[in-house]
Amino acid sequence: ARRAPLSVLKSVVRTNFVPEHYPATVERLYAWSPDECIPEFYCDASVFASSNELKDLEVPSWCASPEDFVRYHRELLESQEVSKHIHLWIDLTFGINATGPASIRERNCPLVVKGDAYRGSKVSTSSPGAARLFSVPHPRRAVSQPEKLED
Repeated sequence: ARRAPLSVLKSVVRTNFVPEHYPATVERLYAWSPDECIPEFYCDASVFASSNELKDLEVPSWCASPEDFVRYHRELLESQEVSKHIHLWIDLTFGINATGPASIRERNCPLVVKGDAYRGSKVSTSSPGAARLFSVPHPRRAVSQPEKLED
């Protein structure tokens, strides 16, 4: 919202634009929309600066600047721990565990009740937003072991 022209926000999001209705901090953004983790948080600190009437998005107190926030997130994304497990996240989000029986086994599905709860409702595990892109398990990323420093 901070990068979009005000005319777009008014036509697509809200006709009555009130800047105070948008999160002013990263903490508030995650509380309001916990799945909001845009790629720019890993590579482009300029997304924190507003180009319209919104205030700039404030970084958490543990960051010195938007650049520090991006650097920290980039380091985490490229860490050994994430590299060892990212194939599992891909399987949950886009792959074999995103839909169907595997999503139920992995507890990765919304349970949407369709129909009247008193007259034999049906529970559906399909999500209108789920898109399965891969039909086989995603391969593990090759992770090298960090070299040990000698004393």
